[in-house]
Amino acid sequence: MTNERHNEPYAELAPIYDVIYSARHQTAQEVNFLKWAFKNLCASTIKTVLDVGCGTGRHAIPLSEDGFEVTGIDASEAMLRIAKRKAREAGVNPRFLNLDLRTLEIDRQFDAALCMLTVFNHLVAQSEVEAGLSNLKKCLRAGGLLVLDMINLGSLLRRYKDVDHQLIQDKSIIVHRIVLREFDELNLIQTHREFDIVTDGDHKSLVMSERKLRLYGYAELKALLHTRGFKRVCCFGSFEERTQATASAPRLIVVATRDSGD
Repeated sequence: MTNERHNEPYAELAPIYDVIYSARHQTAQEVNFLKWAFKNLCASTIKTVLDVGCGTGRHAIPLSEDGFEVTGIDASEAMLRIAKRKAREAGVNPRFLNLDLRTLEIDRQFDAALCMLTVFNHLVAQSEVEAGLSNLKKCLRAGGLLVLDMINLGSLLRRYKDVDHQLIQDKSIIVHRIVLREFDELNLIQTHREFDIVTDGDHKSLVMSERKLRLYGYAELKALLHTRGFKRVCCFGSFEERTQATASAPRLIVVATRDSGD
């Protein structure tokens, strides 16, 4: 889910998405954390999982391989096409749907819902935030578990850079990524402008994208979840260590339970 200028979100980025993020994201650690949270932070057994903003299936596919019944949704058809191909290659069959959290209507409730890799940060306007939380609550059964993986505002301010360069290589593909950032301190909104120079053999191309992210501190996010019908809110700073988040933790991994009320 994104605010890109393309008609279809991530249309140009989708083919190189796994190349760009494979080195940075520790998928196995993240999936292990999710399975630990499902087992230890929910009072009942979790079998059905909604992966919101599932992208290319980075979490949906391994969770399916571990026996969970996973539905992945994403606003980008290009990302979903890749996810479906990868699922076929892995021999699993998660359900993938072209849906957006802001306008989500789905035909069932789930035991758990995930918003990994800053998906929730993409909800910038207050109306989008309210709609997103309302829809997450509606798609969870009473007592269901919500996991939000988000940027930690405190940590970001400590290590903030206006310009970032990365050189990423995967087999024959080399990506030189340049990220320009602008931070609106009043509204806590960060604008990313990303330029990916892609070299694949003798072929070179340029992929440009832009997105806005709304940032949160834990106290604000916890209060927001409580007012929207979530309880037992806790926050972790690392997928691997599973310790309470601090101001310097790189992530805010928030786990909450849907209230049993309406």
